[in-house]
Amino acid sequence: MKPKHLFIADGTITVVLGLIFVVLPGLALSILGIPPRDQARQLLMAFLGASLIANGGFQLLVRNHADGPAGLAFMRANLVFDVLGAVLSFIGLVAGIFNVVGWLFVVAFVVIGVPHAYWGFIRPAGRS
Repeated sequence: MKPKHLFIADGTITVVLGLIFVVLPGLALSILGIPPRDQARQLLMAFLGASLIANGGFQLLVRNHADGPAGLAFMRANLVFDVLGAVLSFIGLVAGIFNVVGWLFVVAFVVIGVPHAYWGFIRPAGRS
């Protein structure tokens, strides 16, 4: 998988997930086992969705420049997001905040984090 293809795949999935969080925040919370009791929880979920849409949209827009310096920087920034997302999702599972569906988030962050680490540090994009 080339950096361009990673940006396309990750960006598409991120935008779709963000749209779900923005349009159906209560449902997204319920699926994770978090009761959507108040509008504040749903609003925070929608804010998370908006940031995911921006992140994914950026990846889709810069996919043709994934091999350049900006692509490398964004690859590394996404790795930070992936590591923090995996750790926070795991904490949510251990604390009983998420139900078993929360494992999907942990696994997804790890699976997408591996190519971000590879293209960001092991074999930086644009270098053979």
